[in-house]
Amino acid sequence: MKKTIILSVLLTSALITQASAEVLGTVSGGYTNDMGAYSVFHKTEFEDSEVGKQTEYYVEYTPNTDAVPVIADDGSQWGQSDINTVLGSYGSRVVAGINADYFSFKTGLPMGSTISGGELVSAVDEEQPAIGFREDGTAFIDNLKISIKAYSGEKNTDIVCLNKWYQSGYDPIFMLTDKFGETTKTNGNCIFVIFSKTDGVLKIGSDLELRVDEKFEYNGEIKIPKDKIIFVIDKDFGKPKPMDFINSLNIGDSVMIKTQAINSEKSLWSEAVEGTSSLGGRLLKNGEIGSGFEAGTAPRTAVGIKENGNVIMYTLDGRQKNYSYGATINTLAQRMKELGCVDAINLDGGGSTVMGALLGGTDNFGVMNSPSEGSLRRVANYIFLKDNRKPTGIPWIVNIEPISDVYYLGDAIEIKIESVYDTNNYKTDASAVEITADNAQADGTHISFDKMGEVVIGVGDSKYKTIVHRRYFSDIDSHWAKDKIVEMSDMDIVSGTGNYMFNPDNNMTRAEFAMIMSRFNKADFGEYENVSLPFADINEIPEWALAAVKTAYGSGFMNGKSNDGGATLYFDPNSAVTRAEAMTILNRILNIEDYSETAFADDDEIPDWARDGITRLVSSGIVRGYSDNTIKPNNKITRAEGTSMLYGAVNLK
Repeated sequence: MKKTIILSVLLTSALITQASAEVLGTVSGGYTNDMGAYSVFHKTEFEDSEVGKQTEYYVEYTPNTDAVPVIADDGSQWGQSDINTVLGSYGSRVVAGINADYFSFKTGLPMGSTISGGELVSAVDEEQPAIGFREDGTAFIDNLKISIKAYSGEKNTDIVCLNKWYQSGYDPIFMLTDKFGETTKTNGNCIFVIFSKTDGVLKIGSDLELRVDEKFEYNGEIKIPKDKIIFVIDKDFGKPKPMDFINSLNIGDSVMIKTQAINSEKSLWSEAVEGTSSLGGRLLKNGEIGSGFEAGTAPRTAVGIKENGNVIMYTLDGRQKNYSYGATINTLAQRMKELGCVDAINLDGGGSTVMGALLGGTDNFGVMNSPSEGSLRRVANYIFLKDNRKPTGIPWIVNIEPISDVYYLGDAIEIKIESVYDTNNYKTDASAVEITADNAQADGTHISFDKMGEVVIGVGDSKYKTIVHRRYFSDIDSHWAKDKIVEMSDMDIVSGTGNYMFNPDNNMTRAEFAMIMSRFNKADFGEYENVSLPFADINEIPEWALAAVKTAYGSGFMNGKSNDGGATLYFDPNSAVTRAEAMTILNRILNIEDYSETAFADDDEIPDWARDGITRLVSSGIVRGYSDNTIKPNNKITRAEGTSMLYGAVNLK
């Protein structure tokens, strides 16, 4: 059976049912899921009269240290990988992830600048909008242009690119680290300088001191040693100033690298431990939508920051008829503003668009959206929410087999727990889950319904509401006594004969009559449990009726029979009740005082012991004679007739 996720904060997966008009159309469906770590996953479906269906996926993240944003790749700037491959190589648990920077299809290298793990991983001497993340998860968006300068003695030079592909004919200096890839991928006659790091880190606003280890010329690519820095310049095309700087270096020389962000409006880049720029442009700035966006509808990826600091990691699928059309960049900007963002940038879209998440109540990171090319595209890098949480063992989300909205009296169910996740969304032991039931009986995982009305079943901190009804009988739909049987059943006066049958036209036995009369009299069976029955056939009384027979006899409204003048008493539990017996017994309980004499065509058939009871019940209107003015006192009553008699008595009372 399909499992239902129960959430303590959001109802697992709470369906979006309300219809509201948005920039993408009218909301037609979707759900949310609390993933923990102050991160909530959203899927929203739209209907638009012009473009058709749209489907978006996004995560709203409240900055915290349980999960922090990181820029992730497969360990190499060169080449590209799909999100599952990067997740597998990343080595840490991840709450959610989207694709990030634009990249070269030929090399896989990101087109912009990247900060990861507190260090500058790639850089271009070009201003691009970028998002930065601090150690505590808080974010900012600003322009990012990185200046890298190298100093040695009186000389200095610009390093134009960090970890970008140096091709034959380029004239500046490129700097490569072991994060670029295994080799330099160079394809011309170049001068290489290999450095060791002696002090500092390669970080915006910080200094990095290097020492020259090797310097040589080589036509082609070389391996990049671990933890080393390489300068590379084309021997034949290098510009005079950078070439002069390279030529001045000798083994053992010190070189200082100074890195800074220029043209920044917020001057916050030295605080960023993670970050990425994007060629996609600024969608929102201070709540205002940008301009000059290129035309065209496509799947989209974006990241934005709300006024309260929350981060929106956003994707919109596209190019898929009857599922999701996609959007222009201008529409994307409008949607990000609609979601409350005041700053946002456009990330790589199209076939690159992907959203992955570790939903609350699951232990598998999965791709949530539907990539437009039918499979995952390999891209340069991703924005992940790294999960720093550890297991707590305290139940939070319980996955169980579904609980029905309706049950019936007498039903019993077993709560089948499929899995339990703790407050940090780690799978944990199901034995820690407490199961309770309000207005029902709970014993371990077993719930039995012995009362009608609303029942609240607690599974851990989660609550299920269900309604318990009287199960009405399948053989009374067209019976003349249906309504009376239903009402008496709801009052717990009569019950079925098993398998949800009432058998209304079967004769009612004396044991059955003792039961319904005791229930009608609202007797406490416990008061009569020690009553000694004088009947010779006591062993023939069904076990289910014994307490009722003791109550009927002890209360004085039902006696035994004798076949030998009273010497031996029998209860005769399995024989049918006659009309005379039934009316006499009921009169003993009701003790009707106001009555008038009656006359029936078969008065002479009424036993003397039953005449008073019949007269009083007929006079009060509880019992009626037949159309031929007979009362038929010695006829056996059916279960429907006995129920009808009590129905009349209830309404009289």
